[in-house]
Amino acid sequence: MAELVVDSWVHVQAIRNYKEVFGILLFRRIFTALPGVQVLFSFGHKYDLGAEEMYSDPGFLRHASNVTNLLDKSVNMLINNSTAPLLAILKAMGSRHVGYGLKSEHYPVIGESLIETLRGIVADQFTEEVEVAWVMIFGVISSAMLEGAKEAEAADDSSEESCNLKEIA
Repeated sequence: MAELVVDSWVHVQAIRNYKEVFGILLFRRIFTALPGVQVLFSFGHKYDLGAEEMYSDPGFLRHASNVTNLLDKSVNMLINNSTAPLLAILKAMGSRHVGYGLKSEHYPVIGESLIETLRGIVADQFTEEVEVAWVMIFGVISSAMLEGAKEAEAADDSSEESCNLKEIA
């Protein structure tokens, strides 16, 4: 599985300025599938939904590059068989993304957007086996992030309960 992911990611890395380019392609798909999530981003408030100029916004480009960089790190950790640090990073990201408004139902759509973006780049070499490998990788990524999100929501709930109990007392 890891070899299929690594080999297919090489196609992405071969693109000039791939971190920005891949991020733009990915977010175009995400914002097409989930137009309402654009406003969850600080740059998203500045533009009409789907506005073309958003894709050249410095904040958008930074975020797009950061997401691609995370995928880069994920692939590198597969190569080095060192996923524990990545899982901790992903849990923390999931926790933060709750505050941004990302919901659990967004994750499958983001995963589909990732797969379709990869399919468009890798083209004929994006076989069923490669797709299955990427689906598994995204499953690990989203599971870790969702775990972090659940922990953050549980902490928020217990914090609210604690505040309510203090108000009653």
